[in-house]
Amino acid sequence: MPSATTIQAGTDIALATTVRNVGTTSAPAHEVAHFLSLDQSISASDVFLGRSPVPALGNNASTVNNRPSVRIPAFVTPGTYWLAAWVDYDNTVPETEEGNNLRLVQVRIDPPACGTALAGPTSSAYPEGSGGRELQPDHSPTRCRR
Repeated sequence: MPSATTIQAGTDIALATTVRNVGTTSAPAHEVAHFLSLDQSISASDVFLGRSPVPALGNNASTVNNRPSVRIPAFVTPGTYWLAAWVDYDNTVPETEEGNNLRLVQVRIDPPACGTALAGPTSSAYPEGSGGRELQPDHSPTRCRR
């Protein structure tokens, strides 16, 4: 997770998520997804920041999942958020304990720099919005930091 607790909207951050298999058997390859949320639970209203692969892990094995460049969208309203790392977010790994896959770090999002272009997602958002539609960001004007 990021070392800074204040992040400017519209900028890139680096994320490092340590994933450990605490089970008694090997876990197959899966993914970790990152979200930005106003609360401590992930829902369709949260901002999907992307996902990355996690290799198969033997029992008690761990790996560090590095994402050197994750964009915090410029359309994110300034305020306090939870940056989430959700391991096996799509529930592909059979587990006896599903409640230990989410880790959260509280962060403050500052306004974007002046002149930052507002850009929507370049791929399908996760999860889908109601009615099976992709989630679309609200591109309303935002104040910038001078």
